[in-house]
Amino acid sequence: MGETTPLALLSFAVLMTIPALMITLSLLVKPAINRWLNIITGSIYTLIMALILFSSISIEWQMFYSYYAAVEILLTGSVVWIAWTWRRE
Repeated sequence: MGETTPLALLSFAVLMTIPALMITLSLLVKPAINRWLNIITGSIYTLIMALILFSSISIEWQMFYSYYAAVEILLTGSVVWIAWTWRRE
């Protein structure tokens, strides 16, 4: 995994903040905008988490990151699917 630097910590903080922002913005923006934000942001986030899941991580941290990445992939993938198939009225 390498050395823990301030930039690495900031990167992980940003990754952990994105789902919370998705929830907050879903309450604050119009449904049509919210739908596309969820599709775009959720897709990008799911891809990032898949890259983390399948990248080489040191053995001692691998279970933590694998679990976290798998859960995030399922959740954000579900958000994207629901947003994509949401009935337009």
